[in-house]
Amino acid sequence: MPRRTTYNASTAPLPLLLNTPEFRAAWADWCADRADRGHPLTARAATISLNRCEPLGPAAAVAAIEHSIAAGYQGIYEDPTFSKRLKTTLSPAQIQPRQEPDWVAERRQREAEAELRALRKELYDLIRPGGFECPLSDLGSSRQARYHALRKQIAALKKQLCKETE
Repeated sequence: MPRRTTYNASTAPLPLLLNTPEFRAAWADWCADRADRGHPLTARAATISLNRCEPLGPAAAVAAIEHSIAAGYQGIYEDPTFSKRLKTTLSPAQIQPRQEPDWVAERRQREAEAELRALRKELYDLIRPGGFECPLSDLGSSRQARYHALRKQIAALKKQLCKETE
């Protein structure tokens, strides 16, 4: 029986997308690991594995190869923790904020409007003790401070409501 010639899968042509130094190193590690375990890749297995890695992109494919080597798999399987690790390595500007449902925004709007009404009522009660309007200068210093604090809160809440309605 003729002896089979061995195939060096680490020299297999890589898809253009995966032809990066990181992926080439991971692919060489994968081929060496398979050979060390006594299951070297055939030309067909290498082609299929590379075709499965291509849609993942280079970073996810490297993570999948590392995950598969660490787990002792004979095939390449995606690393389930890769997307979580990716999110922690991205800068906040690169992460797309999650869109909140409409009902959450509406609820937040109603709560802000209710808070605005309560602040206005408190302000009204502060400057009209007993139903009579009094000048600001006649209020004590603590009431004047509260008046100014309420005005700031109201202005900030109005600004927030305007931003949310845009």
